[in-house]
Amino acid sequence: MVFWIERMASRGERLGRGDEILARVAWGPALALAAMVVAAPGCRSQPPGSAPAVVSRPLIGGVDDLDDIEVVGIGGEEGIFCSGVLLTDRIVATAAHCLDQRTNVIAWLIVTFGQNKAQAITEMRALEVRWPQETFYGDVALVLLEGPAPEGATPRPILRQLDPALIGQVVRMVAFGVSTMEQSVATKVQGTAKLWEIGDFLMTMADDTDVAHVCQADSGGAAYMTIDGTEYLIGLIKAADPACERPDSLLARLDRLLDGFIDPYLARHSDGGAILGERCYWDAQCVTGRCLPTSDLAGFSYCTQDCTPETACPEPMICATPENLCRFPLPSPGSLGTGCRFSTDCESLRCMREKDTEAFFCSEACLPIDWPCSDGFECRDTDDPEEMGCFIALAKPDDHGCAVSPAPGARAPGRLVLLGLLGLVARRFRAPRR
Repeated sequence: MVFWIERMASRGERLGRGDEILARVAWGPALALAAMVVAAPGCRSQPPGSAPAVVSRPLIGGVDDLDDIEVVGIGGEEGIFCSGVLLTDRIVATAAHCLDQRTNVIAWLIVTFGQNKAQAITEMRALEVRWPQETFYGDVALVLLEGPAPEGATPRPILRQLDPALIGQVVRMVAFGVSTMEQSVATKVQGTAKLWEIGDFLMTMADDTDVAHVCQADSGGAAYMTIDGTEYLIGLIKAADPACERPDSLLARLDRLLDGFIDPYLARHSDGGAILGERCYWDAQCVTGRCLPTSDLAGFSYCTQDCTPETACPEPMICATPENLCRFPLPSPGSLGTGCRFSTDCESLRCMREKDTEAFFCSEACLPIDWPCSDGFECRDTDDPEEMGCFIALAKPDDHGCAVSPAPGARAPGRLVLLGLLGLVARRFRAPRR
């Protein structure tokens, strides 16, 4: 939670109604809040390609949950440090602060179905992770699984509008944690509390000592409410008292993120959700019924279709022979230096914008001397003052003042590919990259 506040402040973003609720959850002076950055799992810095240290804390007042297979553990090889919940048979929602955007999350992320890691029904890897682009208020990230969820893991419907009349109603929370501080294995537990207040992007639970309340490692757990006999998913567990003593708990609303973030992503990653030229993971995801791997990027595939010289492919795709399938010219979208909108558009999982520019390109973190870029790329400032990125090398004048082309490999077709892709998907609404 502190990570969230500091990130907002560093970007100069105005605090809104959701933050007023934060102010009402009195957790002590600023120094105590700063200490939470170290203590809160999922909010700490970690080297690229590694999972955060495992810290499991209890859902205070909760009991073991032997059902709710759709609520999953989020972690790595060492254990579970956060929770998540299925939205579809392939997509899990979790707390965004559990997954650091600056690390290669895909390299270590494991999603666990079952009571705990030792008694897992199954464990699955992630294909990609998507964070909200317009705002960090919601603290929700989406994880695409490598395959369908196991049998019995049935997602609950999302409540599409949270009515203020629901204040005071019972909320059932399900998350992974431990019931005692001596317990070392995070186990799925559940408990109930009452909805106290609703803000723009957040909710708070009742300040009542006889109800269950969340603690640190329950982030991303499910918050359910039964309305007219149907149990709905209304939000995700976000934060609470770091000492696990006060019952004040914060939940991230899902209804406010449906139109611009969750709904488009769920539609895009469903059968028939991807059109010609868009990235895909399985054949049925493509309207064309064919998901074709690229020849130069491992793990990257795009929707394709049969073609002939008489039935040309839409630009910038070309009809490749002898297979007679629509392909992108090399380097394929996702390569270093090609255009992007999201981190998962890139093989490097880094979609960066150079300082004082508008376009985003697939890049890599770098340091000019200690961590240089590949040939044909230069390490330059990004729009994030805390890091630099690799961008296509600029032409430099020779001894006579004439411009010299960048080194071999510093091609710029990414700009053309990006424009072509935008043309291919112009009819589809997609949230803009920030």
